[in-house]
Amino acid sequence: MEQVTSESSSAPSPSSSVVGGGVGVCRVERSEQVWTGKWIGTKLVHWVDRKGKPHVWESLERTNHAKAPVDAVEIIAILKRSGQSNQLVLVRQFRPPAGSYCIELPAGLCDTSEQPEVTALRELKEETGYVGTVVDVGCSMMLGMALASTTSAVVTVTIDGDKEENINPVAELDGEEDIEVFLAPIESLKAYLEGCKEKGDVVDGKIWLIAHSLQNAELFLQPKKAQL
Repeated sequence: MEQVTSESSSAPSPSSSVVGGGVGVCRVERSEQVWTGKWIGTKLVHWVDRKGKPHVWESLERTNHAKAPVDAVEIIAILKRSGQSNQLVLVRQFRPPAGSYCIELPAGLCDTSEQPEVTALRELKEETGYVGTVVDVGCSMMLGMALASTTSAVVTVTIDGDKEENINPVAELDGEEDIEVFLAPIESLKAYLEGCKEKGDVVDGKIWLIAHSLQNAELFLQPKKAQL
């Protein structure tokens, strides 16, 4: 697709991304369902570019919408224990599309009409055994909008590692799940992930983003002016 650039530093107009926008903006005309499976479906999205030229885009979608605010949640779970540095709870499981074991954030699909924070605590307990407290719920977002229309929310959870229930947690996996739990040091997360990669695991891009952001946090912050 032709890339459209702009020199303006202001936020884009909502009409530039809304389906069915006016003349001079991209718009979707219709979607054609091609195949529907148990968990995902495929469709052809017929859309028109700014010059009025029609195109067809191959797309994926989740089939578990079921009136939930988002399709799934990604959980940033931070384990806090007295006298220890904070750790990020990660999971490792085999992913057939990647053909490899993958290091990921705990995550899961929302049940019917389930709120993201409820899904997050449920999935965290099921996948890792930990019981946490939700401290932040992100907005609905798309992580692979060039490939799929699926939505998710990032839910941040803190875990009190001093509580008895979190000292030796036991996951509540279903019969088909095979998940390992790892605790990664937040202070040296990038180095930890590089070690996982060297061992042959694929690391989820979202965790790389967290690691790089932590390492380069000062680049995002405005230096404070010295007081006179």
